[in-house]
Amino acid sequence: MLIHNDIFSWDNDEIQSVEKRKCMLCMWDLKKRNEKSFVYLKPIFILVSDLKDAKVSVRNCAAQIATKVVSHFKIDPRRMNWIEYYPPIKYLLKNEHIIPERFDSVEFSWRENKAFKPKWKFLSPIIKEKIKEMMLDTKSDFISDRL
Repeated sequence: MLIHNDIFSWDNDEIQSVEKRKCMLCMWDLKKRNEKSFVYLKPIFILVSDLKDAKVSVRNCAAQIATKVVSHFKIDPRRMNWIEYYPPIKYLLKNEHIIPERFDSVEFSWRENKAFKPKWKFLSPIIKEKIKEMMLDTKSDFISDRL
């Protein structure tokens, strides 16, 4: 079940700034689906992605964003899957070269409700396909332009 599908903004705690930072954030809670046959150890799937006009990448702020999301949505961080999505990039004059899309799983250490020490790894093909399926099921213009 889709919980959130919108732009998420957060304050930068390290730098005094009037401008809030923003990213795309989608969140699903699979335990709220009516599937009685599955038990998910980590039922919350959180997908973050840079906005097209982003000044800072979600990768550079991963721990800060995760801390804010967990606090804002009151999520148990031990029950979530944090995934960064990077859409395909076309370049050169005729867009003849493409850097393929990428999904990275991120695991954090947690202390006093704060994320730190993010560790990135490639997402397994099975989970990647499940995430793509969930993205398409949302039928969101915000997400569909990224696929």
